[in-house]
Amino acid sequence: MITYKGRWQIRITGKDSSWDQRVVITGASSGGGTLAGVVGNSQVADGTEWSLSVEHNDGGGWRVNEGILPDPMQVTGASMRQIIRTKDHYSSNDTDPNDLVIQMDKLGPMFEITVRPYAVDAQTLTMLADGVFVGINGLQYMGLDIKNTWGKEFETGMLLDVSDMGRATLASFGILVKDVWSSASLMATQQTVSGRRICLPPLAVGERTTIYFQVNAGNSRKGKPDVEFVLLNHAGTPDPANRMRFNSRAIFIAEAGYDRSKGEAFVNVPEGTMTLKMRSMAVDREAVTQLCRNLVHRISRRRSVKKDVRGEIRKILARSRNDCCDQQMICDLARILCRCMLSCQKNEGGHGSQSGGTSPGSDTESGGWARACLPGGLWLPLKFDYRVETNGGYTGQYGPLPFQDPWWKVLLLIIAVIAWLVGLVESIVADETGWGNVGDYSKKIGTVGVSNRVTTDACIIELDGSRPAIQKVADAIYGEPNNSPVAGLNTVITIDPQVAFTSLASADVVGKLVYKSGSRTGLTHGIIASIGNFSQCRGDIQNNICVPDPNHPDLNLPNQFTIGADPAFGEELFDDHGDSGSIVLSREPDSMNQVVGLLHSGNGGTSPIQDVLAALNLRLQ
Repeated sequence: MITYKGRWQIRITGKDSSWDQRVVITGASSGGGTLAGVVGNSQVADGTEWSLSVEHNDGGGWRVNEGILPDPMQVTGASMRQIIRTKDHYSSNDTDPNDLVIQMDKLGPMFEITVRPYAVDAQTLTMLADGVFVGINGLQYMGLDIKNTWGKEFETGMLLDVSDMGRATLASFGILVKDVWSSASLMATQQTVSGRRICLPPLAVGERTTIYFQVNAGNSRKGKPDVEFVLLNHAGTPDPANRMRFNSRAIFIAEAGYDRSKGEAFVNVPEGTMTLKMRSMAVDREAVTQLCRNLVHRISRRRSVKKDVRGEIRKILARSRNDCCDQQMICDLARILCRCMLSCQKNEGGHGSQSGGTSPGSDTESGGWARACLPGGLWLPLKFDYRVETNGGYTGQYGPLPFQDPWWKVLLLIIAVIAWLVGLVESIVADETGWGNVGDYSKKIGTVGVSNRVTTDACIIELDGSRPAIQKVADAIYGEPNNSPVAGLNTVITIDPQVAFTSLASADVVGKLVYKSGSRTGLTHGIIASIGNFSQCRGDIQNNICVPDPNHPDLNLPNQFTIGADPAFGEELFDDHGDSGSIVLSREPDSMNQVVGLLHSGNGGTSPIQDVLAALNLRLQ
């Protein structure tokens, strides 16, 4: 037996025996069982550690081959390949181990992002509410939990970075990666850096670690963008563009604010908005009195100080639009309060150290909050009313309550509730609509350009820039009916922008393995059944029979694929209503993730991508 770790493609490349041969895979979490020893057959196996053996049947039942001889592992950058040569039975006139030849190729990515990248408080290293990024938190860490899914150990010298694409995506949502670290921050996170990259500790296959990136989310905008990361080598990366080195996962971003005219705090997420009014909250009166006694005394006795504080507040509030405070205004107001509190702490002597406050300059410049300003210590919300409005799906409404506290209590309200408010929005909306099932953006994304319904059923959408154009498709999602992934559950797959099958002759395409990721049925696996003329029913389908509509004649297209579900995955359909427009991609090892065509109709009706490109005067890149 030969042992492997991680996800590998097993492919039969040679057979020189009259006896039946087979590959036996044991201990794999997926792809286990047997693979018939027929040249061209392939199978993907995955698992923390699994074994491979080869057997033959000489008519007396299956037996382990006498010789199973692996060549040395070929490692070129991120790519790993091994050839296994086998001999079913040695004889004096036949000792060549070529009865069954197997090619093993390591599949990517090299690392798995085990959970959604999450927001972490830069002072306490605790995850913020549900890990959602909120602009009010300013400078924070992005926590990233990764697992080694390569075929061998990550040795010292492996580096992880937010890729150029990932940084551009974050910037488009108002989040900037900060590459300059202080020694205190590195000590707190217990990590080292090389330039802008984070140094990984040695990791065996299957082992995990957590690293942190510094990000400033002060100008963030709501969304769920996929952020791409890349794994590189400190001593030099021979194949920096190898897609095995890349992986991505979505982060959740919310926008927070305060409506002064209504006395409501609000948080916006892609799925909707939550507003809140505070009814009452518990306050450590002695602590607050001790903190603010000096400030209150000065404001009441010295007009100049009172005027300075009020003047700053007026300037900030003057920036509001329609009487609403945005995230930056909330941060500025909160810093005034924190500064006042810290000033009180300093003047009160030892109490400042008990609350954990730091100097105003260092705290505000770092973008974090002073300990005295964090919720849960001095104040805690008790009773409140909230309202949730979703963008489609579920609508819930809960009555508001008047709120007439002065400005500093408004700040206490925001600071006390803003962190858990985001998590509450997410949990309520996710329970009713599914966080991942509603779009991040408005329905309008662009305008229709050139179209063709002669040789294809396709058109060009000229994007208006409201969402980033990313050449990726969603892999299988946990909990969906079809959940057999190509790369990994809850991840995305990078499209290889090449034509998968250059020849469209029936003999060259029928039987080819493909997949698609659609809006209705998710990721499904298919087999090309035919290529030829295709009639698209434009009328009504009754009992699987097309009833023509004279106002909408059927569309007859030449040279179209029909694709059926691959029975090996137990999926009922390859496609269904709502999947139209999905890109069909190859599962063949030599053209993995390359473009096959554009799905437009039931029964896997798909236009070959080369016909779509020609009809619309496009090219892949």
